[in-house]
Amino acid sequence: LFFSLAFPVHSSWVAVGLGSSTMGGNPLVLMAYPSKSGDNVTISARRSYGQSEPVYDPKIDVQALPGTGLFNDTTFIFNGVCGNCRSWSHGGGIDISSSAQQMIYATGPVGDTHSDDLRASFKIHSSYGSFTMDLVRATGGAGSVPEIPTNENVTSVGAVQQSAETGYTDYKAILHAVFMILAFVGIWPFGILVLRVGNSPRWHAINQTVAFGLVLVGAILGFVISMSYNRVSWRSWLF
Repeated sequence: LFFSLAFPVHSSWVAVGLGSSTMGGNPLVLMAYPSKSGDNVTISARRSYGQSEPVYDPKIDVQALPGTGLFNDTTFIFNGVCGNCRSWSHGGGIDISSSAQQMIYATGPVGDTHSDDLRASFKIHSSYGSFTMDLVRATGGAGSVPEIPTNENVTSVGAVQQSAETGYTDYKAILHAVFMILAFVGIWPFGILVLRVGNSPRWHAINQTVAFGLVLVGAILGFVISMSYNRVSWRSWLF
């Protein structure tokens, strides 16, 4: 599978997921980001397991080809070939005879993150969506890489946008913060007043129990949130 990815220098990372319209559909994710030197591109083949950060898969063989690098100080381009990107474990794959192959994409927030680490962890996407691609039309000659014009007036050929979203709100993280702050800063200190000023051990006990419940729920939410990122996710340790 020959491919080419192009993205502007202000993007911290970009990614295209093959073979699915959602992150939960077992896509193979090709994630690209500026190299540590800032004049080249790092490509990391990753697997997606639902609504969490994709995990690097060393079994996917991706090689850089000529034409990869920084161009005009405005655009990063990665030209590559993958020897085993047509099918992958757990039934994932793409159909090169499909005229409407499902794909997803995402872009990272504006930033100057640079890394050569194939397992590097980044901030969550700032935009994402899905599209279909005509792989019959995209099939070229043997050993050739598709050329992407680097001008600003690029017309999409053979691809149809299905969905597009910008921004992301993690409500679990918001609730985690609200519950923890409310318990430690509000309800638990208030329990001291209930006991010492109000002289009511019963309501003090009720107050502390409610605070403990909020802390417990907040801790569970924090654990769930943490599993969305490779720094602590058990899947990242399997590879």
